[in-house]
Amino acid sequence: MVRVRVTRARLLTALLLALPACVARSALLFETKDSDSNGDGSSTPTSSWGEYVATLPELPACAPSPFPDLVVTATDLGVDGPVDVNGWPALADPGEAGPSLSLAEALWIARNRAGWEIIRFDTVSFPLATPTTLAVVAGDMPDVVPEICLDARGAGVRLDFSAIPADCTSRCALTVNNSRLLGLELIGSHLPQRLGANTEMAMVRLIAADRPLVMAGTVTVGPHNVISGSQSLVESYAAVTILNNWLGYDPQAQTVMGADNGVFSWARQVVIVNNVVANFSLTAAAGDDTTYRLRVTGNWLGQEPGGRLLAASDGQFQIDVLESLFAAPQVDIGPDNVVAERMPLLIHCNPNASVAVTHNQFADTGASYVPTGDGVAVPPTIMNRTAAGIGGECPAAGQLELFAASAGQPQQWLGSAACSVGATWQVDATVPAGAQLVATMTPTSGCTSAFSTPWTAP
Repeated sequence: MVRVRVTRARLLTALLLALPACVARSALLFETKDSDSNGDGSSTPTSSWGEYVATLPELPACAPSPFPDLVVTATDLGVDGPVDVNGWPALADPGEAGPSLSLAEALWIARNRAGWEIIRFDTVSFPLATPTTLAVVAGDMPDVVPEICLDARGAGVRLDFSAIPADCTSRCALTVNNSRLLGLELIGSHLPQRLGANTEMAMVRLIAADRPLVMAGTVTVGPHNVISGSQSLVESYAAVTILNNWLGYDPQAQTVMGADNGVFSWARQVVIVNNVVANFSLTAAAGDDTTYRLRVTGNWLGQEPGGRLLAASDGQFQIDVLESLFAAPQVDIGPDNVVAERMPLLIHCNPNASVAVTHNQFADTGASYVPTGDGVAVPPTIMNRTAAGIGGECPAAGQLELFAASAGQPQQWLGSAACSVGATWQVDATVPAGAQLVATMTPTSGCTSAFSTPWTAP
């Protein structure tokens, strides 16, 4: 099992000057404010979520449907029409619904009628600037809806699940397969919304009272979702991609949200890439499969891509790698994560896991990376400076990484070199006299070492 906890932190402004181009370019994927209208680092939103979505880069349109779009006009979730032997709605055509189509009716039609459906919202009933809230109660939603594009872009649509209790067991949340969710606001849920196989969720503001999501199958979360809640689940042996989102952070109000945001994953592959992250955790478990891989790359931990700090309080990015009977978990933290000041990586390793923390940027005056447990490599030794660069001795076979440091903590990645046991290493790096350096060793199996004892260049 792998647990990643990310909370709030700050970043040294000087770090931005040292970022590699491949990291800096990810800033283009986000739209964030530059203002500080409240004087405390936050900003009061001047637009609705739907209006904010309208400013974001356009996504591909919904795939064509063999049916006319189902346009929701009713501002309640009532359902008229025939029922089946179980008492569930048997709607299979808009003509069987009430005089104005409700979202619940549209979802039941999509469930009962084979084929891809597009559900949109009437902009008079759901004005963009002043969203209409639909209060969801248990039983409103179908058990599962396949093959829909639920598209709220251009309208103001907010689904409030707060009236559904946490012990609800049937038809308690939005559950979709082979679908796309776009532009919605989903708030107040004590139970997770469920994304099935081959589903995408983008431009959705999901603020849950408890677990935000369950993802089962090949699922893409992103781009441009805002997600906050205590813990969500990935119950899957497929692949999950969490891409270009705001996790635990509100880009409109510029505030950190929630105290224990998180994801739990039981999947063959989880990729977390190019997200702005604050107050967010991830737990990943290697199940009864032969492989498990978690990749965390290109994320901004504790700051926006433009350099704005998310919060001033301390945080941490915590990973617990527990021994698995079935798989040897492979965890790659890097390349190109930007780890903000006082947001240390705390990693607990086990012998059958491989955790590589490589090619990241750090800026910290405290303990920036602290590995513990069995399987953690011994730090390398920095020994000399020659015409060829900086050199030292390898404690294990693997890859060495060299960093410029301040107060004993890494600041800027300088280079890497291959190592073999007992051999020497050399990194072609030019550093001024008096510069402080630290290094890590990532073995061919096991976990990246702690940073070495600081060494000052003569």
